[in-house]
Amino acid sequence: MKQPIKKTRHSSGTILRTLVLPLACLVCACTSSRIDPIGYARLAADRIVRDAVFEVERMPQKGYGCPAVADCVTYGDTTRIGVNPPVGAAPSSARGTIVAGADSLYLVGFTSTRDAVVRINGRVVFKDTAPGPAFPHEIAYGIYEFPHTASVPLKKGANTLEIVTAGKASVGILDREGFPAAGTECSIAEYTDPQGTVHTPSPLTEYRIPIAEGAPFRKHPYTEWHYANGTTMFGMLALADVTGDSAYYDLAERFCRFTLENTPLYARQYYGQNSLRTQNFRMFRLSMLDDSSAPALPLLEERLRGVLQPGECDTLLERVCRFVMEEQPRLPDGTFVRPEPKWTIWADDLFMSAPFLLRWTRLTGDDTYREEAVRQVFAYDRYLYDSVTGLYHHGWNATLGEPRGVHWGRANGWVAWAVSETLSALPEEHPAFGKIRELHRRHLARVCEYQTENGLWHQILDDTTSYTETSASAIFVMAMARGIRRGWLDESFRDNALRGWSGVESRIDPATGVVSGICQSTAIGPDPQFYKERKTPPSDPRGMGAVLTAAAEVERMLRGDDK
Repeated sequence: MKQPIKKTRHSSGTILRTLVLPLACLVCACTSSRIDPIGYARLAADRIVRDAVFEVERMPQKGYGCPAVADCVTYGDTTRIGVNPPVGAAPSSARGTIVAGADSLYLVGFTSTRDAVVRINGRVVFKDTAPGPAFPHEIAYGIYEFPHTASVPLKKGANTLEIVTAGKASVGILDREGFPAAGTECSIAEYTDPQGTVHTPSPLTEYRIPIAEGAPFRKHPYTEWHYANGTTMFGMLALADVTGDSAYYDLAERFCRFTLENTPLYARQYYGQNSLRTQNFRMFRLSMLDDSSAPALPLLEERLRGVLQPGECDTLLERVCRFVMEEQPRLPDGTFVRPEPKWTIWADDLFMSAPFLLRWTRLTGDDTYREEAVRQVFAYDRYLYDSVTGLYHHGWNATLGEPRGVHWGRANGWVAWAVSETLSALPEEHPAFGKIRELHRRHLARVCEYQTENGLWHQILDDTTSYTETSASAIFVMAMARGIRRGWLDESFRDNALRGWSGVESRIDPATGVVSGICQSTAIGPDPQFYKERKTPPSDPRGMGAVLTAAAEVERMLRGDDK
């Protein structure tokens, strides 16, 4: 793997800088005269304002092959649609098909709200199962846990499925990691009610947020409940604070109110229509930090600003906080962890949790949440920091006791942003402040060694054969600019911050406001090639909040704002 060309270090490193401060100041002056952080950030922000959709349209309900949901409640008692029937209610039966890709033994998962009998190819697979949830627990992206499982032989092609129950049930075919088994699909075709009448369900529709015509980013709308959108609106507020532009304040507020106003509608679709991929489904799935504290960040910020009132959002925010503190998986030492694969620390999750917890302390006055964020900062540093490169690994697999992934740019960015937020929230007399400031300095000093000549950083920070990436670069710029103006970093970082912003600025199209070079959503990969092949969708919200926040912080640094 090639080493970066630039090898100067800052004061926390061991190699002396090669430029004396007066010359560095001259370079900074030249760079700052050529950049326009607010002008270019406005281009990107205005494009988001234009592409944000605040309406819903009726569309066909999304179908999927795992799990298949049998809603025998509806056909057992048509006066109680979507409601669990009383104990002793007469059961109805659901019939459908399981398609398998090969003659083989498969793991079948099942759950039901009432006693049930399940037959596959006429053979009883489950009987008198203990009542449980209607849906399996999706513990991570596409990984399911059912309370009941059985190994069942299936033939290639169609296999018959019958579920008899008075409740609502779900069935799925899984691989050994809990993902839907490749080449399999489950579906329900018809129901027979207790009177013997056969019902064929009509195709369902649901309300979803459309993607604006001509919007460059097409994967999902900017206004759904998603960690990337939450971060984008968080950045929009940072830009609004610097510019005073009411359009940016209005967009963030509208995002929050649109979310809150439509939550009852989406809840009916999720629970009543069994649409597990309905609009804003992550809010109801709520099984990871990506689902909870990250997308809730702008709502909490607006609550602190007095834009949202307690009765409007506190129930949702309290539910999110309860998940983070009580339900989010942890290692025995309390470190937040994901079950993909079991059990892995993701660098991403420090940002997905800490900014919310720090603000929850501000809202409630309870330091418990702030101290939790502090503990997570030290834990993530302990597990993920690589002393050889001075960078953070993308992940750490606690089961294997080894790092996972590479020194991914945005993973290092997520840590830097979270630590910057933590320092912002801590009083300097806090016993952890000095230690956190030093690990922040140490990290950013080493990050500077890997900066390219055009100011940007690589997708894999220590691999110059990987492409230069926008979101990580923006976060590093933000952290350095904020650190300089708050006094956590010395002036030797200024040139890196300004050159970094110049590189980010070059990724903003002055004609369209579209931002290029943002890496798509990225799991912990098996090898460097995985990261090198990640796509860079235009104006992907996974990096838009970083770009807007970086611009705001650079502008404040140039103004000499130390608040």
